[in-house]
Amino acid sequence: MNENLFSYHANASKHRRYFLKDKKAQLFEKVVTVDSIGARDFVYVSLFQNSVWCYARQVDADIFFRKEQYKIQETYFFAFNYNKKIKIGNAILYREKWFEITRVDTDEDYNSDLFVYAKDIKTPPNEKKIKPYGWNNPPA
Repeated sequence: MNENLFSYHANASKHRRYFLKDKKAQLFEKVVTVDSIGARDFVYVSLFQNSVWCYARQVDADIFFRKEQYKIQETYFFAFNYNKKIKIGNAILYREKWFEITRVDTDEDYNSDLFVYAKDIKTPPNEKKIKPYGWNNPPA
């Protein structure tokens, strides 16, 4: 079995927790564009050629309500294999739903896994704003 499909995370009680990366998600970078008259807009450019394996689940209700007290919105938790391209502000398309990354944790600073927390994107981007992997912003 592929060892990259499994990962662990030490939770607050210090018990090792294993995550089976059996779901696929597409990751996007939000890129600012400028048109010929200087108007700024943004597009979502795919970070990878294909969808990537991940573990995904909704954030626990107690964590959700604790964060909500401080106006921090996190609704989903993802575990990905480590990659430097995954950053705060990027977007995730998972099961036809869009999320914005709000927090990225490493596994005790080892380059094995990334634990990503995300919030819902209320208005998903339209088809014109989604660009394929390798897309370059053409000059205005």
